Amino acid sequence: MDIRRIRELRTMPYEGYLQTDEWAQKREQVLKRDNYRCKTCNTREHLQVHHWTYARRGNEPLNDLTTLCQFCHETVHRRKKQEEIMRQTYVEPSSPKRQRRAGVQQFEDDIIGFLLCDPTLSSYVCGILSEGDFTEPDTREIYRLLLSGTLDIPDLLTGTVSRVMESLQWYVLHEKSRDFLIKAIVQYAACLKRYALLRLNTDLSYVIGSATSEPQLRQKLQDMYCRLRTLNTAMEE
Repeated sequence: MDIRRIRELRTMPYEGYLQTDEWAQKREQVLKRDNYRCKTCNTREHLQVHHWTYARRGNEPLNDLTTLCQFCHETVHRRKKQEEIMRQTYVEPSSPKRQRRAGVQQFEDDIIGFLLCDPTLSSYVCGILSEGDFTEPDTREIYRLLLSGTLDIPDLLTGTVSRVMESLQWYVLHEKSRDFLIKAIVQYAACLKRYALLRLNTDLSYVIGSATSEPQLRQKLQDMYCRLRTLNTAMEE
């Protein structure tokens, strides 16, 4: 889905979102997955689709949603009202509370945000980055899950998902094309890999400097230098 459309869906009133074709299609996918039965009481009557989280509203993976009958749905919201769930998990893209982060952390947020909106972009970065190149535990874990082919993001990471989705706002506001986004995600992946190699350089240099001569470590350091030179050359092209 185009990220401009995702932003439209995320910023419109929730009642309006429920009237869109995108929500109708998503709702039908959830009902079909759950065999048109309430996941609590197994009835086929008065079925509704419940949000466990609103962190990805407008581009929800199916695991964010479940089928409930009207009675079970109302029972859930007697325990935790819809407004409370929305307040805890949903951040509107235009919110001034969200600001772009600096340096490596923002590269990580942008990469994960792109991949959550369009998993097909993974083909442009999976040959560059490994999960160990991420410095933040939350973005590292989401990247690992995305590479495994799942969008089943644990509740513990919904705050991170809200933050990285917010990273896309700058690109949407500036009307950036898909070609631009592909170029951006490749550039960010290369920058992130460069930072990872520089960290490895520092670590290996310290280990070699504080130990007796270790041919294997020196060879690993030499290999790392070759990779770094290759990456720097590619980024300059």
